[in-house]
Formats: sequence, C-alpha cells, structure tokens
Amino acid sequence: MRWRRCKERVARPAAPERGNRPGVAALYLSLDTETAIKEYRQLSSLLPPGTIVSYQLTADPVADFRQGFDPSHWNPVWEDFTCDLLFQSRLNVGGMNLVLFPDVLTGSDSLSVFDPGQSLPKNQDSWE
Repeated sequence: MRWRRCKERVARPAAPERGNRPGVAALYLSLDTETAIKEYRQLSSLLPPGTIVSYQLTADPVADFRQGFDPSHWNPVWEDFTCDLLFQSRLNVGGMNLVLFPDVLTGSDSLSVFDPGQSLPKNQDSWE
C-alpha cells in the first residue's frame, strides 16, 4: 500500500457493517496479529498485498462491546462518535477489534506506528 493510500483509507466512506458513518474518519485495528490478518483478508481465500504494522496508543473513552451490544444501554456519546469502539471480531473467534476516530482524539490520547528501525516510508518519495 502506498503512503498516500494509507491516509485515504482511514477516511474512506463506511460500508453498512462498519463502525463509522460515511465521511467519518476511522482507523480499524485488531488487538492481535491473527485477527488483523483475518480482518484484512475478509472473506477472500487470497491475502491482498498490504502492509501490517503495530500501533502504540492510548485512547479514552472507549465503548466496550466485548460482551455484545444491548440497545437499551445505548449511550448518546457513542452515536456521536465521540468515543472509540472495542468489539468482537466476526472473522476470528476470540479476536477483538478497536475502531479509533482520529478526529476526536484529545491531547491526552496518543497514536503512533511502532517503527523503531525507521523502516516505513515517510512520504511518497520514500517508496522509490
């Protein structure tokens, strides 16, 4: 995946089953490698080309849907996408995913790609 496409992918319009509405920027993360790969592959028998990275992050608040979702306990803050969402993977039993909404991260939140060797490109020219 090229540098430019990485940025665009975060803000792409949402599919109906996604945790973000169309036009709402979201970053989909998995809590383990196996889940990340299954989520990236989706239902295809082949894995498309891509780059898998680890993130270091701190984010609060997070709506915790690991035990499922009960609409009677729906908090309006979730509907406004002012918090991130933690939920079970549909593609990997026991796997967990986190949807981050970068536009609502605050000064106390942090998000960075783990790249201690500076191996990832910094801009489009870095790919050449």
